[in-house]
Amino acid sequence: MRYNIDDKSICDKLKTRLGAYIRRCSRGKIKEMYEIEIMIGGNIIFLTIFTGRDYYAPWAEINVVASAQDIYDVLSNVIDVANYVLEKCPRIMISYVWDVETMNLLDKGFHPAATKLGVLLISKGYYVVRDMYFPEGFAEGNPKIVGEKYVNNRWYIKELFDEIKDLKRLIDEKCEKKDSFCRYAETSLRKILEQTTFIKDVC
Repeated sequence: MRYNIDDKSICDKLKTRLGAYIRRCSRGKIKEMYEIEIMIGGNIIFLTIFTGRDYYAPWAEINVVASAQDIYDVLSNVIDVANYVLEKCPRIMISYVWDVETMNLLDKGFHPAATKLGVLLISKGYYVVRDMYFPEGFAEGNPKIVGEKYVNNRWYIKELFDEIKDLKRLIDEKCEKKDSFCRYAETSLRKILEQTTFIKDVC
């Protein structure tokens, strides 16, 4: 599949959705990349958008610089904006160094779908979520949770089935209702099964 998104009006498109919240919008190091600084309330977010090139799919990366209590509402809005600008963005990446709870859960070995960030991505249709962590000097930037939007291919279906199995195993073996990861895992699993009816028939 070739990707040919018209990126001439990316900043204009962003401004129609975020307006004065955008402090800066400029081209990045390569032609198809844009770097956007967003400030909403006490939240400061750096949004990087890659509009795609030939067979390289578009993606968006969200880095939280400063966060307030409503950060998850803001992230939800930014994901929606990225989808609008990129015409259904196939991949979203969100750094999590600012989120102590997410870092702790991942450090303990829990599946990314059993975190609040995982729930957010899954609720937006990014059903396959994974931890992109680089222990060797953060060569690819901060560690981040990656959400992959549904595509009908063998790799995606396998990853989604494995994720569902991991969530069911976590719920069956380790869940106590008071645990936050338990609530997140149950919510993620429910949303996946509700929104992907073909999976429900075979799980």
